[in-house]
Formats: sequence, C-alpha cells, structure tokens
Amino acid sequence: MKIKMAFWLIVFLGSNSFIWSQDIDGSSDYEGIDRIPSSWIKHYDVQEFDRYSIATTPQKNHSETLENKKDVEGKITRIAYSLPYGKQSPFSIYRNYQNALQSHKGTTLFSCYGNECNNGAYLRSAIGNSGISLHSSADYDEDFGYYAYEYSKDGTQYFIIVMTGQFSYEKSLSYEIHIIEVKEMEQVITLDYIASALDEEGRMAFYDIQFRTGSSELLPDAQNSIAFIAQYLKENPSKKIYVVGHTDNTGSHSNNMDLSQKRAEAVVRSLTSQYGIPSHQLQAEGVGPLAPVATNATDKGRQKNRRVEVVIKN
Repeated sequence: MKIKMAFWLIVFLGSNSFIWSQDIDGSSDYEGIDRIPSSWIKHYDVQEFDRYSIATTPQKNHSETLENKKDVEGKITRIAYSLPYGKQSPFSIYRNYQNALQSHKGTTLFSCYGNECNNGAYLRSAIGNSGISLHSSADYDEDFGYYAYEYSKDGTQYFIIVMTGQFSYEKSLSYEIHIIEVKEMEQVITLDYIASALDEEGRMAFYDIQFRTGSSELLPDAQNSIAFIAQYLKENPSKKIYVVGHTDNTGSHSNNMDLSQKRAEAVVRSLTSQYGIPSHQLQAEGVGPLAPVATNATDKGRQKNRRVEVVIKN
C-alpha cells in the first residue's frame, strides 16, 4: 500500500489562520461522491483487497475493539479532506453526505453525531485499534459524526463510511470518506483469512464450495477452500467445527433439509478421507433454508443463501 504524502501550498490569511489549498499528488475524488466545496485532499490511499470493520453502534466503554461491528472485505479507498473554518460546519458536512447517499436507496448501517455517539473519543479509538488508519479527528466530541451506508449496483456492494470533525489548532474542518467495494459472491480465500474469521467471529461462509445442481456431489473447485479448512484444523488440533449446509427455498422443505445435510456430510467426508482430519473434530449439520442471509425472492439472494458454513464448536 502506498500512502501519498501531502505537499501543501500554504496561503496565509492572517497571523493565526491559513489554508492548505492543494490536493496531494496522485489523489482524486471517488467517482460519484463529490467533495464539499472549498475542500482539498490531505490523505489518499487505495488497497486492492483488505478487511474493514464498520461500527454498528456507539461505544459504551473505552475498549480496544469495536463493541459491535460488521466486517467486510474488498477494495478499500480512503480519502481525507480539509476545508477552512466558516465554509461549513461538521454537522452540515455530516448531513449533506447522509442525504446524498440515501438517494442510492440502500441501507443505513449506523449513524451518530455528537452526543448520539455516546463518546466520540471511545468510538474513534476503537476504530483506530481495529486497524483502520484515521486522518481526521475532532477536538470536541460534539463535532464527531459517523455515518455508514450500504447499497448495491451492477453486481458490487458498496459500503460508504463518512466521518466528520474539526481541528481548532489547524483552523480547519476535516472529514474523511472510506469506500469498500465488495464483488458479490467473490471471495479471496487464504489460510490467514479463514483463521481470522473463525477466531474473531466464530464462523465463516464459503461460497466456492459448490455442488452439482440438486446433488451432494462436490465440484472440483470446492477443494480449494476445503484444503484451507483442513490446514486450519491441522494447525489447531484442539478446534472442533460444525460444517453446516444451507440451501435456498426452491423446492420442498423436506428435500432441502435432506440435501443440505448430505452436502455437509460430503464436505466432512472430503476432510477426513482426502486430508486426514480426525472425525472427532467435525460434525455435519444441514439446516436447509432456515438461516437465509438474503431474500429468496431474487436470483441474487438465492445465490447468497446457497452456501456451506464452518462454525466453531468449542
């Protein structure tokens, strides 16, 4: 990851105030998300693939981690802006982006401003401790705003996070926008990613463990993730897992329950027979259509619901 350093053009307005008016080299606004007038970019970086934790509630206590969060992974763009005092207020920036993003007809994951955030310092600290570098802040908690929004377009999920604040010592307002692009149904599976998901969340859904239609016969590409699951279990021999089969709601309930059980058992057989995982570490369960993660009214939703999950048992 390359982080562009600011090369500031300072224009003095008086003995106690100035503006930095030049965007840092190589930076740009994210397509479709305009900056507030008079703003300039003071930080810009792009990561092609990484994990990102989105706050979903205020922090009740000073904690090293977010108390409630949604973890996503994909391409991450971070842009931090500044603008002079008097052009906007932190709240007007917060409200402008809130109103603009809601035109996409998506879902607000979490929003708070000032006292609604309980203690903005707690939230900012937990965000930073989750591995997310922040380049704007707030001298006072009443200036801090956090808005997280999700929407889908053309096969990609977009998670947009806006944070606002102000620096009294810089005589400037600041805000930053983080955009996470998640290709729907696309996963990049690695051992580290599996270990992180299972250790932190206790479960992980696998969309590349696929079967022939209406069958429990594994497709060849399924072995990529099964091999990583086996490696995780070999490196963690005390761990026991449920292998859980899920279906959409197409067809009869009894057939879906039976199919999901047989698919879970097929994965367990592969882990034991092909990779030598002891059977006492594994338990197959099929829940059919009983635990959807999306609507079954659309093809896209049904595709999300057809999955195999690994759940930590102990």
